[in-house]
Amino acid sequence: WSALSFGTGWGNYGGGYAAGQYRRFGDIIMVRGLVALSSGTSATIGTLPSGYRPTNGQLVLTLYASTGPIRVDVTTGGAINVVGGATTGMWVGINFAFSLS
Repeated sequence: WSALSFGTGWGNYGGGYAAGQYRRFGDIIMVRGLVALSSGTSATIGTLPSGYRPTNGQLVLTLYASTGPIRVDVTTGGAINVVGGATTGMWVGINFAFSLS
């Protein structure tokens, strides 16, 4: 597993939860962790490096705090984005996988 490169204001949630990380297994990219926005309103949680980016955009349904499901998009440029607005103090589970083929 490699550490995720975080966007402005984002970082690991901590408290014994998995850190924001990614790995590749063949053509499958796996992302995991619990991340939090400590300041600002940046929608970009982090960016996957070249070789770990989807060939088509990916949509992921995940959880945010106690409000229920939200959507996270992974762009072909590797950006992992919260859709619908990011607010200071929010946390997001980023546990998903996608295929490069």
